Amino acid sequence: MLMLKKEKTEVINKVLMLPIEEIYPNPLQPRKEFDEAELLELSQSIAANGLLQPITVRKREFGYELVSGERRLRACRLNQCEKIPAIIVEISDDRSGLLALIENIQRKDLNFLEEAIAIRMLMVEYDMTQAEVSKKLGRSQPCIANKLRLLQLPDAVQQMALEFGLNERQTRALLRLKEQNLMEKAISVIAKKHLNAEETDAYIETLLQPKKKQVVKFCFKDIRIFHRTIEKALKVINQSGIEAVSEYKENEDGVDYWIHIPTKKKAD
Repeated sequence: MLMLKKEKTEVINKVLMLPIEEIYPNPLQPRKEFDEAELLELSQSIAANGLLQPITVRKREFGYELVSGERRLRACRLNQCEKIPAIIVEISDDRSGLLALIENIQRKDLNFLEEAIAIRMLMVEYDMTQAEVSKKLGRSQPCIANKLRLLQLPDAVQQMALEFGLNERQTRALLRLKEQNLMEKAISVIAKKHLNAEETDAYIETLLQPKKKQVVKFCFKDIRIFHRTIEKALKVINQSGIEAVSEYKENEDGVDYWIHIPTKKKAD
């Protein structure tokens, strides 16, 4: 028993060279997309200088579960490394997932939507309030609330915003639009015109403005035009032998026009 305890003490918290094939990802890893160019650059640096910072894992029944260092592990796999320097730690399931989430958020390894998902996971999986998450991450509570609001957008809109290169503020501006088709239209325009954050807000505002009904306003000059038109019509009627007469009177409310057209033509 003493020997086993001693062996365990020598292994825990010390850097070991572990087979990469025995290491699998943390199921609570919030990051879903990795920049291929950045991974390639990191892998080239590792090939030239070695991995300067070991990854962290915990022992599981069928190998090792990654606690932190997803990018480093992927970069080493790109180099086809057979082993990787790692530190084995003893932590609970809850603590392992918590560390993985917090490390990704604090190291800014996530895009803004992945970060929002990670914050929500912290709240749901570990029963944390926005205030507790704010304290844990060193962020203001309004900042946490704003990030969580992004998840109110439809999944398709979230993905489109990332694909078209919108930033966090531009994406959050889409929340002002209630219809998905308007959101998708806005994303296309914002990307095509290369709008900045302020221009995006202004453009969204134009989409929210109701279309004003055109109101035709008549001035006195317009009334004279109508009067001349009616007089010409009466002249044509009179020339045909029908004695049509009219009375024209202006008042405070408008214009009164009285026209009398006899049903019988005047005898020659």
